[in-house]
Amino acid sequence: MAERPTADPGPGETPAPVVRRQLQSARQQETKGRGGCLATGAILGILFGVMFALYGLGPILRHFYGEQKVQAGQAYVDGERRLEVAATRVGLDSAAGGTNVPVVFVTVAVDGFPENEPRPGRFRLEMDGVEEWVTPLPQLPSAEQPGPAAAAIELRFSVPSGLDPSTVTPVALHLEDPRVRFALDEIDR
Repeated sequence: MAERPTADPGPGETPAPVVRRQLQSARQQETKGRGGCLATGAILGILFGVMFALYGLGPILRHFYGEQKVQAGQAYVDGERRLEVAATRVGLDSAAGGTNVPVVFVTVAVDGFPENEPRPGRFRLEMDGVEEWVTPLPQLPSAEQPGPAAAAIELRFSVPSGLDPSTVTPVALHLEDPRVRFALDEIDR
């Protein structure tokens, strides 16, 4: 039987070097060539997350934290505060870029809100045949400021390109704070 070299040498002997060999592990072979799968999965996960945030999250949040619905011709009343869609019409607006552009005008009667509330930028217009709600055009400077007791907000929404202004049908006016959906009934042409 051959003697194994020991780490402790005897008297007068030189220590034998201990050689360690690295064994190839089975794990290295299992994961070899899978880096591309991980990168592809990460990219797809990020893309899915972005698409969900852009297109899926809004309708889901509106479903669970829904808007208070106000029928056409009715007013939203919350204590002393009152909002009502006074008029809706489709017409041409020369203030939007200097040329006559088709625009949906919505007048909202406001009572009991602090001055300059609700801001026009908080409104969105839902139109039939248009997926995205339309944001209002910037407010025109007005010569007279309405008083705090009762006021009206004149909102202008551009008609998306490709739609015939004579067939545009506004469905609802949405306000984000407080969350209210005003159903729109008849429009003046």
